[in-house]
Amino acid sequence: SGDAGEKVYDFELNRRARGSLRK
Repeated sequence: SGDAGEKVYDFELNRRARGSLRK
């Protein structure tokens, strides 16, 4: 999680994980 692309990827993963948990 250092590159800009990696940061976006991690952000997307976190968002999806949170959405799944929320569901």
